Formats: sequence, structure tokens, C-alpha cells
Amino acid sequence: MVTTLEVSLKTEGPIQKDWPNFSSLDKKKIRYHCHLNKKGRPTYVAVWDVTDHKIQLIEINYVGTREGAPYK
Repeated sequence: MVTTLEVSLKTEGPIQKDWPNFSSLDKKKIRYHCHLNKKGRPTYVAVWDVTDHKIQLIEINYVGTREGAPYK
């Protein structure tokens, strides 16, 4: 099953500056995250790593509640 998140990352790349609540999680610009529903309870987030910026190889590591997110 392909999700909206996957489609957006495939078509627009791993850097989603137009998304609300998007940010990098490290200084090397390898791990990113986005809060998918900032106002909801519980809050859901997605975390993805970019293994290769040149060819935009992306691995979605986590989609779930903020409490269980692997921020590091």
C-alpha cells in the first residue's frame, strides 16, 4: 500500500520545507521528521532517513505516535 507520505517523498524529495512541522533531526541532514497531526491526540509523526541525497534514496523508519518516535 502506497501512502500519501511515500508519494510526496518520491515525487518532491526528502526535503519538505512547505510541510508544517517539518524539520531535520540532525546536523548532517540525514534524518528528518514531520508531525502529521499537530493538534490531534495522540500526535502522529513520520521519521525518515536519506541514505543518498544525490539519487534521493529515502527510508521511512517510523510512522506512529510522537511518544514512540526514534528522534535520535
